[in-house]
Amino acid sequence: MFQCALSESGGGGIAMLILIAIISALPDVIERQLTEDHEFILLACDGIWDVMTNNEVLRFVRSRIAQRMDPKKVSRRLHAAHSCTACNRL
Repeated sequence: MFQCALSESGGGGIAMLILIAIISALPDVIERQLTEDHEFILLACDGIWDVMTNNEVLRFVRSRIAQRMDPKKVSRRLHAAHSCTACNRL
């Protein structure tokens, strides 16, 4: 979400449009009791959800686990499949 502010400098008639990103420092946290029914745990930056839905990520990971792909390789492929600029700075 972005907040917009218009600033006009004195006398010069120059106006600046400033976009300010509103970032929440409060993460979404869900507690679950792990059971044998859980297939895996996925920890990801929020940027992935900008480009993939929950179901797309689930299908992506499940299909590679079914191919017996190494979890580290699955993680790298998932990272490569989305274009989160924040992740690329890590």
